[in-house]
Amino acid sequence: MERNQIASIYLTESEVNAIRKLGLFGKFSFFPLLCCLYSKQKLTGIHDFFSNPISVIRGDLELSRKAIDQTTLATLGLFIVYNNSLNDNLLSRSLGMTELLDDISYHFNLHARFSIKVVKSELQKLEMSYVKKNSTTYRIIHDKIYDIFLSFCGDHFFDFVLEMAHIDVIRDRFVLESLQNENQNQTIDNNVIKVPNIKEKHYFERILKDVQKGFIKNIFLNRQFKYMTFRKKLFQYLQQEIDIKKVLFDVSSEDLSNILLSMTRQCYWDMVPILLTEHVDVNVRDWKGTPLYFASEKGNIDIAKLLLDNQANPNMTGWLESCSQTPLHVAVDNGKIDLVNLLLDRHADVNFKTCNLHFSREKETPLELALRKRYYTIIESLLDHKTDFNSFDKCYRTPFYESVNRGDQKLTTLLLNHGANPNIAYTPSRDTPLHVASSKGYTDIVTILLGYKADLTLKNVLGETPLFRAIEKNHIDIVRNQIENKSVLNICNNENESLVFKASENGHIDIVRLLLEYSYDPTICNNKNISPLFAASENGHIDIVKLLLEHSCDPNICNDTKESPLFISSRKGFFDIVRLLLENKCDPNICNNKNISPLFAASENGHTDIVQLILEHNSYPNFCDDSNKSALFISSQNGYIDIVKLLLKHNCDLNICSDKNESPLFIASMRGHTDIVKLLFERKCDPSICNDINESVLFIASKGGHTEIVKLLLKHNCDPNICNGNKESPLFVASGSGYTEIVKLLLQHNCDLNICNVENESPLFIASMRGHSDAVKLLFERNCDPNICNNSNESVLFIASKGGHTEIVKLLLKHNCDLNFCNDKNESPLFIASKEGYTDIVKLLLEHHCDANICNDTKESPVFNTLRWDKPRLQRHVLHTSSAFSRSTQSYTKYKNLWLLLQYNCDPSICNDRKESPLYIASKSGKTDIVKLLLEHHCDPNICNDKKESPLYIASKSGKTDIVKLLLEHHCDPNICNDKSESPLFTASRFGKTDIVRKLLQYKCDPNICSDRKETPLFIASGIGLNDIVKLLLEYNCDPNICNDENESPLFIASTWDMSKVMHRGPMLVDFWSTEHSFIQIVKLLLENNCDSNTCDAKNESALFGASKNGHTGIVKLLLEHNCDPNMCNDTKESPLYIASKSGKTDIVKLLLEHRCDPNICNDKNESPLFIASGKGFNDIVRLLLEYNCDSNICNDENESPLFIASKMCHTNVVKLLSDKNSNLRTLNDRDAS
Repeated sequence: MERNQIASIYLTESEVNAIRKLGLFGKFSFFPLLCCLYSKQKLTGIHDFFSNPISVIRGDLELSRKAIDQTTLATLGLFIVYNNSLNDNLLSRSLGMTELLDDISYHFNLHARFSIKVVKSELQKLEMSYVKKNSTTYRIIHDKIYDIFLSFCGDHFFDFVLEMAHIDVIRDRFVLESLQNENQNQTIDNNVIKVPNIKEKHYFERILKDVQKGFIKNIFLNRQFKYMTFRKKLFQYLQQEIDIKKVLFDVSSEDLSNILLSMTRQCYWDMVPILLTEHVDVNVRDWKGTPLYFASEKGNIDIAKLLLDNQANPNMTGWLESCSQTPLHVAVDNGKIDLVNLLLDRHADVNFKTCNLHFSREKETPLELALRKRYYTIIESLLDHKTDFNSFDKCYRTPFYESVNRGDQKLTTLLLNHGANPNIAYTPSRDTPLHVASSKGYTDIVTILLGYKADLTLKNVLGETPLFRAIEKNHIDIVRNQIENKSVLNICNNENESLVFKASENGHIDIVRLLLEYSYDPTICNNKNISPLFAASENGHIDIVKLLLEHSCDPNICNDTKESPLFISSRKGFFDIVRLLLENKCDPNICNNKNISPLFAASENGHTDIVQLILEHNSYPNFCDDSNKSALFISSQNGYIDIVKLLLKHNCDLNICSDKNESPLFIASMRGHTDIVKLLFERKCDPSICNDINESVLFIASKGGHTEIVKLLLKHNCDPNICNGNKESPLFVASGSGYTEIVKLLLQHNCDLNICNVENESPLFIASMRGHSDAVKLLFERNCDPNICNNSNESVLFIASKGGHTEIVKLLLKHNCDLNFCNDKNESPLFIASKEGYTDIVKLLLEHHCDANICNDTKESPVFNTLRWDKPRLQRHVLHTSSAFSRSTQSYTKYKNLWLLLQYNCDPSICNDRKESPLYIASKSGKTDIVKLLLEHHCDPNICNDKKESPLYIASKSGKTDIVKLLLEHHCDPNICNDKSESPLFTASRFGKTDIVRKLLQYKCDPNICSDRKETPLFIASGIGLNDIVKLLLEYNCDPNICNDENESPLFIASTWDMSKVMHRGPMLVDFWSTEHSFIQIVKLLLENNCDSNTCDAKNESALFGASKNGHTGIVKLLLEHNCDPNMCNDTKESPLYIASKSGKTDIVKLLLEHRCDPNICNDKNESPLFIASGKGFNDIVRLLLEYNCDSNICNDENESPLFIASKMCHTNVVKLLSDKNSNLRTLNDRDAS
């Protein structure tokens, strides 16, 4: 909005549109200046001008420079003197300002007197272009413009800038030309001022003046200070002119110390000797460290020595201890041995722990850091200075432990030679260095440790000695070494695992042999009673099994779940181990705690050769597990025919059943193992055994679709009519699964066609439900009953229609199924087919004279149902018909179904129990073609639902323009209102549907019908900011003065808008600025259409009051221009001026005062606008009110004056303003306080 207004001042409408089209409207912060400059020239096109603003501005400045009168440039020069911050207070008639203006006048060769009055006049002119004023301070409009101007003056008025510029300009903006030549690789800043070689002395003279004025700190902040050449030149000059040390003595100790810190941090080492005065603190620090730290970090030994000579503390870190190091740490980190030795000689703490910045946040000593980096000479130096090599780090490791862990033989020896303890363990695991070396196979280090008396008997947290670790990792040389060094052999860990157990488990044959050579007991079991022989058997280590058996290991020792070595090797299929164990008298009939024998385990996992071997060693074949499953059962289940043959050969019992009463024949039939079924029948198994839920062998084979097994069973006279616990017969499950061949077989063996399950579903019902048409044909050939219904009263025809099985529906209709038979929800086959969207079935049923008007129990007709067809149903339909899913498919199918129903005289006006007609639903869903079809078939367009919403209402609310048009063309009443008295026009206005509003008005919709809150369409549109709709309503004679039940008029609601209410009432507008513009336009429209501007709401607040309260300056201006009474007060006697003063709306206060608003009207507490503004500290409003003769001595009910409340709230500037206007200083309030 603001940019539009600025642009329109300087540019034509076509030029504004061109800028907007090019996307340049919001590109530059100095947009107003560009508009102003463009309006003064006509040579450059608008695109080129706004695309290259910098060259444009420099061009404008060049024109000013060439002008005869350079007063404008001289005025802008003041911003260089004051570094772009020119305060009103400076423009006083002081001697200093007069002299300053005279000096500027000299530099710019002004002919006329350059006075304060001239400056003020020039600043006022520049406010629309180069300058902006913020409260009491002038600034150049944008920092970028200031940069350009400063650079321009440096090029053309160098002496002026050098002599008179602000000290910060001298510090930040100048660069020696000689430096730029030296550093050509540096990025060149186009806005710096270059100091030519001949002017260098003048530049240094200016710096000297600043130093003499006490600004010596600025030297060290100079942008050129990073160049050594600059520092050298500058200090050579200064040392000739002044005593630097003496000048530095005047700088506070804190400031000087911080400068020293800054110089070392930036590596300006040449500055350190200069700054080392008597009162400088060499131990000053930042978060990272001290000057000594930075010298150590960069490896500058000379500066480090100089600082140490000046009492620098070598043990001090930065103040952020979690992220800082000591000088010694950083020297060690960087491998600077000379620095390390220097710091150690100056008593640096060798055991001080600081954070390791490069690796982790844990703290470490210099020794730990040196060990990690393997700086051997530094380690030796630290050790010579008595560093603690037995201290623990954060992870409870000693330096010695870490050196062994890394396999560093040299470090290990070095630390041992300096007295490191080889038996200090790593705390969490209690592993000693010998444990680690044994585990990692460091043979030489183990030998070294043993030579330094490392303890072989120490156990870690798992109860393991170092020998355990060597055995576990198969380091045989280390094992032999430790045994030879008298390591204890008959020792177990916390799990009672012996050394032989560990070696056997891991398959380390050579170690097992070595231990056995030393007469180690091979029968010791662990806590789970697992023997070494069991562990070797479980892991398939046959050589170890053989070795242990040769050493008389008992093969029948079982673990705590009663599993023997034979059991575990049988389960895992280790044939050779099984043979070895059996040859060594292992008992094959030992079962585990679940009563599973080795034979069962081998049978379960299909290990045929092991089964044969165990049976040959007299294993009992009929052992059953806890579920009463035999080896024959489990092998039949898994289809291991060779194992079944072996078991049958050894006279296994055929009819032993599981705890579910499932026989081997049952489970083989269930899994479809035909060959096993044949074998079992050859051995005369019993086929009549049923399981515990009465499922027969024939039932389970039919359910699984195993045709060959069904043939075998029927051949052996299995009863086809035995049903399970749910009364499902073999025919039922075969029909339900579509196993046609099995259905045929069962029917050939006189299976009962009409046996129903517990839900009263027949085989025909389940086949129709699942869409198995071939099975349905077979059942009809055997004369099954097609009219049996299930417990929900669903017929076979209903369920086939519901599933979309067209061929089955045809078959059922051919066999005279009842078309109109309904389920317990009164849903007919036609109803369900319409609901599911199966067009072919709908057509079939209608062709067979199905009653098209039967409704369900919620009064929904088939026509209604076609419109309620949801997406999931359509997707099921699409999968059924194998066609692509799309919105067009959905729409066409709905339309076709509806058209079919209407062709067969289905009533289109039947409503559901919520009184919703098909036309209402179609209008709500936006289905234009369906609405058209319904209207063509004489559907009543004025039927309303139970909320009195007509089809036209719901279409208007949903924004369905085409449907609204159709309904109006078919004589739908546009003035029918819902149960809240909201008309179609009201709801369309509320939701911003402009096209629908226009169409309704064209069809003579009454624009003055009010809702139950007495809100008109005009009111609701005005409250949301929809100016297009407001304009339309006013064109059709909507009364702008109708108020709601709170007496709020459309003008009031538009004037008092705020964003939260806009969002609550209706659709969100684009943004704040477009919203504000919309409401201004609405207020303007309402006022132009004779809306009463002085109508007040229930609180007696006028539109002007509300606009003033909410800060809508544009609306306030409009209302005042249309004679709105500015002195009308609300119920608490608050005037618009009072509320604007209270809310800090300066612009509105000014407008109201300009329109003769009485500044002395007080509220019911006798608080004047001046009182409330004084209490809030609004300086500008107080000044305005005083300028318009507001009485500064009016007191409130407690006798408190504006001066009193401003003093109480400590608003100093307000107190000064009021005091200058002769406010009574002696007024006392009711508590006698002044």
